[in-house]
Amino acid sequence: MAAYSIRNQLKRLQPSPGVKMPALDELVQLCTETGAPVSHIAYPSDRPVFWIKYGDGIDWSEVVAQDVAHQELQHLDTSVRAPGIFCAYEIETRQTYQEDVYIQAKTFIIMEYMPGRTAKAYIEQQPQMEHTVYQLIARAIMMLNQVPVPSDKAPSSISGGRIRHTIFGDNVQAPRTYKTVQQLQDHFNLFLAGTKNPRQFSDLAKEPLIFCYSDIHLDNFIIDDRDQISVVDFADTSYLPSSFQKFDLLGTREKLGFDLTAIVKTPATQGIDNTAVLFETYPSLVVSFSSFVKAGKMMP
Repeated sequence: MAAYSIRNQLKRLQPSPGVKMPALDELVQLCTETGAPVSHIAYPSDRPVFWIKYGDGIDWSEVVAQDVAHQELQHLDTSVRAPGIFCAYEIETRQTYQEDVYIQAKTFIIMEYMPGRTAKAYIEQQPQMEHTVYQLIARAIMMLNQVPVPSDKAPSSISGGRIRHTIFGDNVQAPRTYKTVQQLQDHFNLFLAGTKNPRQFSDLAKEPLIFCYSDIHLDNFIIDDRDQISVVDFADTSYLPSSFQKFDLLGTREKLGFDLTAIVKTPATQGIDNTAVLFETYPSLVVSFSSFVKAGKMMP
């Protein structure tokens, strides 16, 4: 086993008495799949208690976002859940080849195993329940939007780093951090001016800053035998003005096969909505992301 060091760790839930949870050394030996940036294991395989997610494609911000979601949903009047985390580790290994040192990071998340079916499997097996599934997903998103945002928070990932959101296309992550919502707005507007687009973002700072769940896919919602829903995969979750959540909902007809915009009530400020501008910005941003990066470097 290669030597490693721990970058980050989180220890939260305790397993039930008599239930053995794998230690970090065991995780390193157990989680060896290298064909994908993210892999999963149900553990133990015969009667799972833990769901282990691991890989070099997991950002630590996902751990923090899932932990916050799990804790805060418990404080809200809802049956919507996020899996609790028993422990999580981000490790790094160093390898030297000739005179070069190569550093590789890998994250392990041991979380609660959530029994049930993905929303995709539920619809495939019981197509007559399709509308019920979409209603459950809508409720889950609305409850996540109610997760409290600390009063001093700037637009950021839940861990305080760079925003992670689908507006940035395949890049997923913003090219810089922002101290204020106004700074975020100025960055977008500078980029739009450079593309000769006359549209501009307006009063973005007056929109509610919310816990924005961006990765809306059927496989990210687990429904149990009591029709209670759990949300998984918090990789692309950030504190953002509410128009960013509305932008995500615009894509649900393609992603889910159903348009959630009519049944998800997103927090809003009357008379202020930048969703249409986000929608118009997206194609240019994806094609010319390097120009967006350049615009960000021109700002303080």
